[in-house]
Amino acid sequence: MTYSLDSIAQLDHSKDFARLHQKFHQFNPLKVLRVDQFEIRHSNVLAWLLDPNENHQLGSFFIKKLLSRLIMRPENEEKAEGWNFLSYFYASFSDAEVYREVKTETNRYIDLLIIVPSQKLVLLIENKFHAGESLGQLEDYLSYARKCFEKDGYTILPVFLTLASDAPSFQDYWVLDYYDVLEIIQSHIEFNREAMSDNVYDFLVYYTAILQEQLVQDEEANELALEVYQANQAAIDLLFLSQHEEYRKQPRYRKVFEQMTEITDEQKHALRKIYEKKKQTIDFIFKIGSNVLREAFLSFVQLENIPEEVYRAHIRVPNFILPEWQDFAETIGEPEGEYWLG
Repeated sequence: MTYSLDSIAQLDHSKDFARLHQKFHQFNPLKVLRVDQFEIRHSNVLAWLLDPNENHQLGSFFIKKLLSRLIMRPENEEKAEGWNFLSYFYASFSDAEVYREVKTETNRYIDLLIIVPSQKLVLLIENKFHAGESLGQLEDYLSYARKCFEKDGYTILPVFLTLASDAPSFQDYWVLDYYDVLEIIQSHIEFNREAMSDNVYDFLVYYTAILQEQLVQDEEANELALEVYQANQAAIDLLFLSQHEEYRKQPRYRKVFEQMTEITDEQKHALRKIYEKKKQTIDFIFKIGSNVLREAFLSFVQLENIPEEVYRAHIRVPNFILPEWQDFAETIGEPEGEYWLG
């Protein structure tokens, strides 16, 4: 494929690209403040939600729901044995104290520390919205909390909160993810809208929109991005890769990087300006269109001569049936989603 600057003009006239760009740029004041891009700001929102005495009017709703979610998760089943969680469900938690960035003796900082004196409970939360773990940090945080509180009879509940239920390196931590946070907030909004102030309601709606954008796969957006990429691959590759040197070592992109050596400094500056203006949309289209799993699956079906009518090259769950299975439609029925017979 030839990567020419003319292809960018074609992309600029793409109605599908414009539609997708508009979808990603609906007004959200929290995105204006870049809350969606920084882990520390998500921790600030969580601290606000977890404090029963804050002005969100949730009382201890959020902290109780978070505790119940911890128990419900199968990853935490063994840790839940022997815990008397029933007493927490009827406690007020009105004396909960929420602290941010608590410094340990090794000069590390615990994201969230919630102390509930009436329940003799300390909730330690390490929040990883996008970042990964640092070596030994989880063990360090828990060691610090135990040293400070166990002598006074407190129970320490360490939580590893991530976007996608990532497993903590230190096994004493309980697992929680942002799907849990999203569902807790949505549940509150659904059943308590009339009792909420408009300002709090609007804030929570905007925040859940950010979480949904990160967590919920929008199939319509995925399909649209795939169509845009297939029709404008040269432009998308050029705009994205011109700003991401880390892809230079990948053989599949060798040609575009070779052609970029012929681009002038003035043209590189223009590419950067275009990319920065539409970064989120371009990144999303490139991620969907250049998906390695999808491309490997397409190579597989081509190698096996599997006809198009029996496979779907989905970016997350590519799937197929053998062609002869179509003769048994009355028995196996039509698939629900990507699966037959559940």
